[in-house]
Amino acid sequence: MDLRRVRSDVERRDRVRLNTLEDVVDVAVDGDGRVVHDERWDLFAVFDGDVVYHYCRTGE
Repeated sequence: MDLRRVRSDVERRDRVRLNTLEDVVDVAVDGDGRVVHDERWDLFAVFDGDVVYHYCRTGE
């Protein structure tokens, strides 16, 4: 996976910060998507069209 391409793709999307990991999972289930986890940043995200929904345990 080309991380530069992924970062560029994320930067072009609208971002919605969620309050909990459970919220991210709910978005994935409702949109028939999957949760992606970035271990380096402990960030969880769901890509849905032009929007990325995300939650970070560190609050950033």
